[in-house]
Amino acid sequence: MLKSYNGTSFTYDEIGNPLTYYNGSSYTFRWMQGRKLMDGTKGSTSFSYSYNSDGLRTSKTVGNQVYTYYWNGTQLAAMTVKTNGSLTVTMHFYYNAEGILLYFLIEVDLFLQF
Repeated sequence: MLKSYNGTSFTYDEIGNPLTYYNGSSYTFRWMQGRKLMDGTKGSTSFSYSYNSDGLRTSKTVGNQVYTYYWNGTQLAAMTVKTNGSLTVTMHFYYNAEGILLYFLIEVDLFLQF
């Protein structure tokens, strides 16, 4: 496990998840249930994640953007992105009978201000 590089220290938890490091910005991380990233910071920006009972990510928040993930079993069916509480992007995912992703559609809400 890399403990330091070029004068920069890295720290890890007892199972090897990174807790802190520097890569042009300072990063901190907190983990739950083993390898599920719970939250952290990159510089002054915070981020957090939530998961369903199957361990699939249901949301990610980065600063003022919230990503919400919608699942059909273990297949990602859709994802939305809200910025400052307003819906800006929706993605729909389409699979074949074998569960292989065929394509996805992106809907973008544009807000024009004059």
